Amino acid sequence: MPSTLRGRSVLVVLLVAALSVMPTRGASAHAALTSSNPSAGSSVSSLPAEIELQFNDELSDLAPALILRHDGRTLAELQPRIDGTLLRADAPGLDLPDGAYQLVWRIVSVDGHPVSGSIAFRIGEAEAPATEAPATEEPATGPATSGSSTNQPTAIAVGLAVIALVAALLVRRLLKRSHIKEEQP
Repeated sequence: MPSTLRGRSVLVVLLVAALSVMPTRGASAHAALTSSNPSAGSSVSSLPAEIELQFNDELSDLAPALILRHDGRTLAELQPRIDGTLLRADAPGLDLPDGAYQLVWRIVSVDGHPVSGSIAFRIGEAEAPATEAPATEEPATGPATSGSSTNQPTAIAVGLAVIALVAALLVRRLLKRSHIKEEQP
């Protein structure tokens, strides 16, 4: 019986240790822009009533930003709303002349990483601007990480390692008790 207890204890410790080193979902996958309205590189007759940016993963509602620019100037800081994987904002009530425009965006993915980029498009008929600036992961500083600077997958791994250590100490204690009982007549 003691060897069965010892075998089970070793199995539990090995299972907990294996779980503590397994990669977690989202460890390196940050939200990425998949589509938008207006779309990158498009020419539209007017700005849509609602601007939408679609991402491949859920977004945090922590400090999203969406800015409309024209000729290097900020025309409007829009009021973005998060709806799952969508960033939405009502178009500004401005009379926009034909020309090149840019939507500059910044979001925080649910894994806590800030990501930003821009979408270039045109209003009116003319040569389309460059399509899209690539999204960039921003350093984990500033307001996007206020309140917690811990990366969630790292925190989970550390927590599991602590659990594994506690489990190993408990198993050791149980084995010592079992061994003492076997030696007593």
